[in-house]
Amino acid sequence: GIWKQLSGPEAYYIELFIKQIPCM
Repeated sequence: GIWKQLSGPEAYYIELFIKQIPCM
């Protein structure tokens, strides 16, 4: 997603975090 611009495990966890959040 948008966070693919970031490198490292942080982007991976952020992606999972966003997927768990319902569309706002």
